Amino acid sequence: MAAKDYYGILKIEPTATAEEIERAWLTLTKFVHPDQFSGNPEIYAYAHERMKELNVARDTLKDPAKRAAYDAQRGHQTESGRQEQREREREEARRREGEQQAEAQRRRREEEEARRHAEEEARRRAEAETRRQAEEEGRRRREAEARAVEERRREAVKARARALKEACVSCTTSHFAE
Repeated sequence: MAAKDYYGILKIEPTATAEEIERAWLTLTKFVHPDQFSGNPEIYAYAHERMKELNVARDTLKDPAKRAAYDAQRGHQTESGRQEQREREREEARRREGEQQAEAQRRRREEEEARRHAEEEARRRAEAETRRQAEEEGRRRREAEARAVEERRREAVKARARALKEACVSCTTSHFAE
């Protein structure tokens, strides 16, 4: 297994000073600190691993003895380590792009579902309003029919009373109060 390129991980040159190493470490940890991603377990796990790599790289390169041993061990692997780092970064960018696309699809599905729900609710309301109007029209029609029946009954009573009055004209008894 090839040793990791700590210079590439910290994005510094092999000639970097301890101050430059610390500054690079601080700059990178601002972007990958796991606490920033506590809401997303997958990204949190990646950030946690990335933070471990940064810490190991800084600890190794800041200690002169460890740095000398590391430089002696890795020898010519600097460029291959950088290539590995670039490949990891490209892979991470692809993963992020995939997550963004998945999030966009999720949002589109939610918006479509909300639109369908709103249309269904509007249809239900329209149907309820149509039923209410039909019931109201039926009630008005029944009331009008009841009024017409009552009016016909009154007219019939009046007609009967007139007929009796005319029949009793010759009668001396007054059956009707005038």
